[in-house]
Amino acid sequence: MQRHRTHQIDELAQQFFRAAIPVTWSYNEQTHDYGKDYLVEPGDAQGEQTGLNFFVQLKGQEQVEFNTDRSLAKFTLKAMHAIYYADKVRDLPVFLVLVDVNERRAWFHFLQPALEADQAWRKQDSVTVYLPATNDLSDPVGLRQAVEDAKKWMRLHHPHSIVDAVAAHRERMTKADPRFDVAVSVVDNQTRMMLHAKEPVPLTFTFKGERNEITRKTADLIDRGLPVTFNPGETSANGSPLFEKVAGGCSIQATPDPTAGRRT
Repeated sequence: MQRHRTHQIDELAQQFFRAAIPVTWSYNEQTHDYGKDYLVEPGDAQGEQTGLNFFVQLKGQEQVEFNTDRSLAKFTLKAMHAIYYADKVRDLPVFLVLVDVNERRAWFHFLQPALEADQAWRKQDSVTVYLPATNDLSDPVGLRQAVEDAKKWMRLHHPHSIVDAVAAHRERMTKADPRFDVAVSVVDNQTRMMLHAKEPVPLTFTFKGERNEITRKTADLIDRGLPVTFNPGETSANGSPLFEKVAGGCSIQATPDPTAGRRT
């Protein structure tokens, strides 16, 4: 009986992967896990385990396809697997490892953010994943750093506690516009943000709604220095990605700075 070439390629890929993993790392084959071949945990230089667990989806090919300048390796992932990784695997990062069994080389790529960045593939049967050629499996230091970065990404995008959720929300808002300090709190199951500009930020606001009501609110805020609440849909903003993100979709309580002039 002859063993099918597909099985041979799979076995060669597994042999190469196991040999490439540093001896201080541990790996466990996931024989009954859908879409996940290995659970891997990096170890430090002394062999102590780090808790930086991640999943590996291992794929072997006889000839890996690249883009024109060979900066990206290409692999076609079935949409059903992509949906599983993007929607269901929220505890640990999943890395695709693509092995060229003839060239005896392999590349890795963190899948979840790649799948979330552009989700047009949800209407297709498959998605093309591009693995940077610099992500060579022969570089364990680079892989270890990629895993650490992936763990941070997972904590920010799929937080497991209120504290993590607040920290993740604050970091996302701060990254939207570093000119602001953002304080985030949760009160009565509602997320509240307080924004403080670290430097002058020119903003243009557009107000919508019943004219007399908007006129009253803006007069209370600007002329009388009173705190005012604008309801969702009553404002839009230009001049800050942060304000553009939040202005139209949530309630805003504007409070004048008592140390500044009333008109700005």
